[in-house]
Amino acid sequence: MKRSHTKTRILPVSYLQNIFNKKADKLKYLNYMAGIASRYQKEKKDCPVLRMIVIYTGDIMRGQVSCEYNIGAARLKVEPAFLSELIQKGYFCG
Repeated sequence: MKRSHTKTRILPVSYLQNIFNKKADKLKYLNYMAGIASRYQKEKKDCPVLRMIVIYTGDIMRGQVSCEYNIGAARLKVEPAFLSELIQKGYFCG
């Protein structure tokens, strides 16, 4: 399947994540992304570049999480967003 690098699809996560270090969560997200790629293949469409953004609750700091899950043949990398950093910068009242 040819991969299009001109389009990007951001995958929604339906809830705020309070920690991303659990292997079960990482595997769930990897399966979610594989399912989307499979759907594009079934529809005979090019799969866009997939991005997953995980939003962490205000009690989680950047150093507490791993944003990558590598099982050898496959690697999941998410883009983190931390509410704690937005609170520190004064975007939200904490």
